[in-house]
Order: sequence, then C-alpha cells, then structure tokens
Amino acid sequence: MFRRARADDISAKEGEKHLVSNSAKLAEEQLNKRLDSEIEQLMNSFGEILAISKIQNSEGTAIARQRLGASAGMDDDDHPGWRGQSDSQSKDKYSVAQEAYSAQTRVATMVRTIEGLLGMVTDIKRAYLVNDATALTEMATRRRGKLDERRHITEQRVEELNSALDLAVRDLEKVYYSSKYIG
Repeated sequence: MFRRARADDISAKEGEKHLVSNSAKLAEEQLNKRLDSEIEQLMNSFGEILAISKIQNSEGTAIARQRLGASAGMDDDDHPGWRGQSDSQSKDKYSVAQEAYSAQTRVATMVRTIEGLLGMVTDIKRAYLVNDATALTEMATRRRGKLDERRHITEQRVEELNSALDLAVRDLEKVYYSSKYIG
C-alpha cells in the first residue's frame, strides 16, 4: 500500500527548490544580459559623443583629436570617428549644428540607458528584500511572538471569565438549594 521512497526520487520540496534555483539562474542570466547591453549602449553613445566633439584651432587642427590621441596613444587612423577628416578642414555652422544635434541625441540615449540601469538596481533591491530568507524569518518570528502573546492574553481572559462564571453558578445553586429547603 505504501511504497518506500527511493534515494533517486525527487520529493516535492526538492523539486520546488530545483525549480526555484533554475528560475533564479534564468533571472540572473537575463539581468546580466540586460546589464551588458545597457553598459555597451552607454559606452557606444559616449564614444560617439567624443568622436564628434572636436574643436578646430586657428591652424585647422583638431585640438580634441590631438589631446585624446596623445593621451590614449592613438593615431588618427585608430579612432573610427577621425577617419577621413583632414586637419585642414574647418567646421561651418551647418556641421556644428549637425554635431550638436547628434550629441544631444546621444546624450538622450545615455540618459535613457542610465534610467534603465537605475530601474534594474531598484528591481534587484526589491527582489532581494522579497527573497531575503533571514528578513522573512525575522518577520515571521515577530508575528508568531505577537500572536502567541495575544493567545496567552485571550486564554487568561477566558480563564478569568470561566472562574467568574463558576462562582456565579455556585451562588445560583446555593440560592436555589437553600430556597428549595425553605419553601
């Protein structure tokens, strides 16, 4: 009638633990992928802003290119945003306006990316608080303590009422039996 569980059988609790651990791993992988893509998008936008933001001096050379290239040890051909632009080209108002618009677009993208990252932080904190076993155990212990205290107080009140009721019944019996013998 009852069969003995084998060692290779998975109990219901173990199955739940296995399912929870798999879902936790999947959630962690998704968060890691989302984090990687957000950071990559942030870095790409920042790199594009740096690539388009160069200032021409009076000789027509790009000051930003000189400073960034020298500090990073890069030549003009090493950076994709610097290819094909000679030092003798100067910027006109139209190209400056295009670069400003492009920079504003990249900044807006960066702001959205950062807001997404902050949302991820909020989600992770919320998940930690919800799934924090020690905090849940503490809350359950506190609640159980309060309920035990209330139960104890209620039992005392019931005992007091029971004692008062017993006294009232004894008084009524005394009065009833004493009046029965008198009359």
